[in-house]
Amino acid sequence: MALTPIFMYHHVADFSESTPLKSLFVTPHRFQQQMALMYRLGYKGLSMRELQPYLTGEKQGRVFGITFDDGYVDNLENALPVLQKYGFSSTCYLVAGMLGKENVWDKELKDPHALMSVEQVDQWLQGGQDIGAHTVQHVNLKQVAMKLAEQQIKGSKELLENKFNRTITDFCYPYGACSEELACVVGRYGFITATTTERRVANSCKDSPLLLPRLFITNKTTVFKLSWYLIKSIFLRFGSRG
Repeated sequence: MALTPIFMYHHVADFSESTPLKSLFVTPHRFQQQMALMYRLGYKGLSMRELQPYLTGEKQGRVFGITFDDGYVDNLENALPVLQKYGFSSTCYLVAGMLGKENVWDKELKDPHALMSVEQVDQWLQGGQDIGAHTVQHVNLKQVAMKLAEQQIKGSKELLENKFNRTITDFCYPYGACSEELACVVGRYGFITATTTERRVANSCKDSPLLLPRLFITNKTTVFKLSWYLIKSIFLRFGSRG
């Protein structure tokens, strides 16, 4: 059995107590601490594309997945240098129709944040990182008709593949809104993995590769809490052998 932690990030940026949705922020300093901890413990951070054979048990090793939802510019500015420092790769899930714009799906919060442009995504890719799809317009797939959901899933893959001339194999459900039916659609359009917001370590014996759980890394995730996540996953791994 392969038990694999997949970390879920959104922003890597400083914030204040008045920042809306501040749980989605991890400061650059804390992100550096987290990646340094994983490196010292002998873990290799991988993109979902590179993590896939570990999730299925084809490969074994001390690895973990690194994912960023939405594609904020602060990922490029603050996370990329740290990832490169430790030789880690990651997947940034892009809202395919919103490149170079802002997170308008949060407009009621009046707290806009810039999303990476095509040129900035190219920098991300040239920096050794990967990208995945996060629908065309950050749509809650469970709140729209299935026909529109299919258009959002298929369209995000096609847009990104056309813009960046690379096969897109990884998907992320906005808001964690997923179902077995939606997972079938995601698989039908050629995605190999898809991640949710269910908060636990991925288990290759129990989890569909199209409904993968992740560990939500928040502004309160200290290195001690991160260590506890890893300790629990080790106990689970050894406990399953009995």
